[in-house]
Amino acid sequence: MTIVGDSNQQLISSGSKASLSNIKDVFSNNAVEIFNLNKSYRSTKEIMEYSNKYIGDISIVPMVRTGAPVEEVHVSSNEELKENIIELL
Repeated sequence: MTIVGDSNQQLISSGSKASLSNIKDVFSNNAVEIFNLNKSYRSTKEIMEYSNKYIGDISIVPMVRTGAPVEEVHVSSNEELKENIIELL
């Protein structure tokens, strides 16, 4: 059986038995071999470098292209967030 997933985009909290980080526990009666893929062909180099700051000790390597710098915008309310999104559209 092959199970594929992105542990950095999990919908279930890491405390759940269904988390990819606990997959060996779920299939404890079977031999489990885990392969970590760390190359991204999807996002730009700038996006990957930015996201790596928040992923922790996992470092995803961007493989494709460069793009615009990531812009970090801080807001103090949902209304300000909404206004910023509308302005970008």
